[in-house]
Amino acid sequence: GVRTLRAFRLIWCDLGLDVHRGVVPGPYRYRLDCRTNGAWKTWVDASDNAVNLTVDYREAPEAKADAVRLVCLGAPKGLTPAVTEFTVFGE
Repeated sequence: GVRTLRAFRLIWCDLGLDVHRGVVPGPYRYRLDCRTNGAWKTWVDASDNAVNLTVDYREAPEAKADAVRLVCLGAPKGLTPAVTEFTVFGE
């Protein structure tokens, strides 16, 4: 059913991390979309994210949705983006 979204937490996993080869952590760029009545819209736009957070918790504008999707738009050079946990908070 449709829920009220208020916050989210992403826990990233740096696949391929190898500081000896110069593959170091950095910020992930992404977007979260929410779906209501079959239509997707952007809920959170972090496409210009410049902060390296392994655990990324953010409060976000309240939205109503029956589904949420993560769209990865960029990762640090040499790393394969992976998510250990993706949690959406609300009611």
